[in-house]
Amino acid sequence: MQWRNVIRWIGFALLVTMVIVSCRQQKPAASKGLSSDEARVMTLLERSSKTGQLTDSEFAEVVQLTQHPDVLVSAKAYVVLWYVKDPKQKERAAELFRKAINHPDAFVRTAVCRGIGYVGSAKDVPLLISRLRDSDPDVRRASLRSLQQLGGPAQREHVRSMLQDPDPEIRQLAQKILQEWDTKSLRR
Repeated sequence: MQWRNVIRWIGFALLVTMVIVSCRQQKPAASKGLSSDEARVMTLLERSSKTGQLTDSEFAEVVQLTQHPDVLVSAKAYVVLWYVKDPKQKERAAELFRKAINHPDAFVRTAVCRGIGYVGSAKDVPLLISRLRDSDPDVRRASLRSLQQLGGPAQREHVRSMLQDPDPEIRQLAQKILQEWDTKSLRR
């Protein structure tokens, strides 16, 4: 008789544990410590990264979120813009990146410099070159990656100067870019 009670008690405890775990997994994003704006930008980021498509109203919302006082929300809104495919939205995103290239927060500058590589053009190369001297290594790395996408051998000296960067990852990336450009030059 006692074993039956012990087994029932264990079964009941297991059932309660499963219900609690299930409820915790189904809490809305705002209850997971995210503000409503951060939850919204994460939803838009997921949509944009999967489809590259935002409605005009969603795009306008993202543009507004780039100006959010919380730099994490702002930076994530800039990341949403990396993935847009609509030509008008891409051009507007590139404009926003250009305007924010000197943002006071390094997290935002990193997102902006990387975004230029996705939606920018060769005319943005001078902006990226200026960010190669940024005090933050993440910004320098993002600028270098975007320069790799938009630039070419004409920027060789700027990239070569990055071989002296204090960050070993940046030096390695600069070496890789130079080798890539040399290989392309030899193929021509």
